[in-house]
Amino acid sequence: MHPIIEEYIAFSPGSAALAKRAASVFPGGDTRASAHYGPYPLAMDHAEGCILTDVDGHQIIDFMNNFTSLVHGHAFPAVVEAVQTQIAQGSAYAAPNESQVALAELIVGRVPSIEQLRFTSSGTEGTNMALRCSRAATGRQKIMKMEGGYHGSYEQAEVALAPIPGLRGDLEAPVSTPMDGSFPDSVLADTVICPYNEPEIAEKLISRHAEELAAVIVEPVMGSMGMVSATTDFLRCLREATQRHGIILIFDEVIT
Repeated sequence: MHPIIEEYIAFSPGSAALAKRAASVFPGGDTRASAHYGPYPLAMDHAEGCILTDVDGHQIIDFMNNFTSLVHGHAFPAVVEAVQTQIAQGSAYAAPNESQVALAELIVGRVPSIEQLRFTSSGTEGTNMALRCSRAATGRQKIMKMEGGYHGSYEQAEVALAPIPGLRGDLEAPVSTPMDGSFPDSVLADTVICPYNEPEIAEKLISRHAEELAAVIVEPVMGSMGMVSATTDFLRCLREATQRHGIILIFDEVIT
């Protein structure tokens, strides 16, 4: 065993014990793949601000912020107070309420490019709905995504998410590679892969598949590749090419 692993295990007996319990009830020992790593992940007990405290009492700076969703940090007093106030008025309604309208009005008023919006429970739901709407609006089946781009946890979003060198194809014709053996061939066939920040190649691919493409989806800042920003030329190319061919352009701005 590597000395670093030995040190990690000695450092985290509480997490090890919890991981052993988890292995008996969770497939693979965890219920959130993105937060799992070997030999087992550190388990947290509580958090405040930017400080996490694990089950062994170690304090750790949180650089993840739950994958960027906690802009105020943990247990921010104003957020805690608002949640406590709301929970006393009811947990969740299967009906509309004024708060959702007020929040939507606030967002639309602050962001010039947002005219209307729909709330979802996750980025996965949001991008999936956007792709489905694109197919319904255009009557086409295929979508184009960027090689290495992450748009959620469903088959089409994960095509070519982490392509294996040697199987990914060449730069001008990336291969629609599956994440695992669960991907239907039809999903791969309906997903066109484009290299990120390559405007000339993107324009060629869009033109080649123009009659079949319902949408092009892209992250203006690609999180899964290390927060790489798209160039202005690349985004402009996507906008102009999709407009020219009547294709929906989707910006996945969960990270941005």
